[in-house]
Amino acid sequence: CNNNCVGISLENSDFCVVTYNLLEENEYYGVFLDFDCDENIIHHNNFVANNPGCVFGVTSQACDHGTTNTWYDIETNVGNYWSDWSGTGSYSIGGEADANDPFPQIELLNPPVFSVPSNSDMQILVFVLVLAIIPLSMITRKRLKSK
Repeated sequence: CNNNCVGISLENSDFCVVTYNLLEENEYYGVFLDFDCDENIIHHNNFVANNPGCVFGVTSQACDHGTTNTWYDIETNVGNYWSDWSGTGSYSIGGEADANDPFPQIELLNPPVFSVPSNSDMQILVFVLVLAIIPLSMITRKRLKSK
């Protein structure tokens, strides 16, 4: 999401996961969580040059008014990339929640790459399945004849 007022805005949203987004050059915030947003998880996102005018005197690229939202991956302790992070300590998130990203990343985060099996892998799988089915069908045929 880029060049909008807000990149991603959640209202009345609980238990959402916001990951692997590029939130760039939005006028206000890259992510905005309203007061009725609880238990959301936000991590592995790239926040780049959002909120250049410092909305309401807040310099953060995100705003969190909800409760118990988490700004990092609890399994890997990886947060988000913030282009304006100083490089030390946590990244402070604007809003009433007084939230922060305790594990901000120093470099842009890349989304995971999923591979699709190649044709040769698929051919091997089909071959193995056929080899398994032939003996089963022979056994079934013998049992039916013996009855």
